[in-house]
Amino acid sequence: MNTPVTYGARIRFFLDPTERLNHEAESLEIKLDGISWRLEPFGNGPENEHPRKINEANHLVLTARGFSSEETAREHGARAKAALSLCGAILRIGIDVGRDSSDFVPTDYWKEQVRQNTGKQLHNDLHGLTVYPEQPPAILVHGSVTPTVARCFERFEKSLVRAHTTAAQTPRLQLALELYARSHFEISVRTRFLSLINAVEALAVQQERSEKACVLVGQLAKLVQGSDVEPGDRESMHSTVARMKRESIGQACRRTVESHLGKGMYGGKEASQLFGQCYDVRSDLLHEGDVPDSTQLLRGLAGDLDRMVADLLVADVGLQAAGSDGQQAWGWTCPRVRSRH
Repeated sequence: MNTPVTYGARIRFFLDPTERLNHEAESLEIKLDGISWRLEPFGNGPENEHPRKINEANHLVLTARGFSSEETAREHGARAKAALSLCGAILRIGIDVGRDSSDFVPTDYWKEQVRQNTGKQLHNDLHGLTVYPEQPPAILVHGSVTPTVARCFERFEKSLVRAHTTAAQTPRLQLALELYARSHFEISVRTRFLSLINAVEALAVQQERSEKACVLVGQLAKLVQGSDVEPGDRESMHSTVARMKRESIGQACRRTVESHLGKGMYGGKEASQLFGQCYDVRSDLLHEGDVPDSTQLLRGLAGDLDRMVADLLVADVGLQAAGSDGQQAWGWTCPRVRSRH
């Protein structure tokens, strides 16, 4: 008689590096809607001779087992993952529950070798929710390939000297540089992408529209002010119309990009054209919550946007960007692979 296949649900997540959960156990049970979930540091397991305590880790996993179907496991896993995100807001801390993705995918050959040698099934341990059959016994592996750039020290020294000769930075540029730097420490491609857009927004100054446009705005403001709509709506609409005397922040950003970078090309597009595309995606993300195939789309745009923003910041102080023709020594680290039975 065949044993029914059951499914597990596993959520791998990160706390803000400055945060820890104050509990000295190596694992503990949490009940969510009658389902028992086990919370433990990532990497703890039978093969680990020195398991960490929960209060020693910011990389954690939440696991539940024995679901009767993949659909049920995925449903409860999605609810638990959503609850983790909301929990972060309740506690006012950062909890990164990921996008159910990984930079590392075990090959079919590797999976087959593991099955033949151990009788177990290899599964990719995603950042976010992983749902997997528990028969045959599962091995979850997590890995990443991190590119390491060895920058030429001579170029670093010359660049530092060039930067030191520029005029004092404006508050706008200081904020834009901070946002650009911060984007390189973001784990999520979405937050990295939005940080880069914010860097351009910090630099852009909204200018007043043409005289004709301002006259029209004034007429619209009088029309709104003299209307018989509810006072609260009237004041809000009047304020909105009055702001129309200045260009939108999107227009200001595109104008800033074009004036600083001219016909510079990024990913086969002129700088202002690339920024326009990225700004449209940014608006969809913020107003709709997501865009189709967002992870793949944002990864495709983020590299070109990063180079464009860097050149924009350099151009803002009157320097010429280093460009991509400088000598760089590139090295790739070996994949870091973790397994969890």
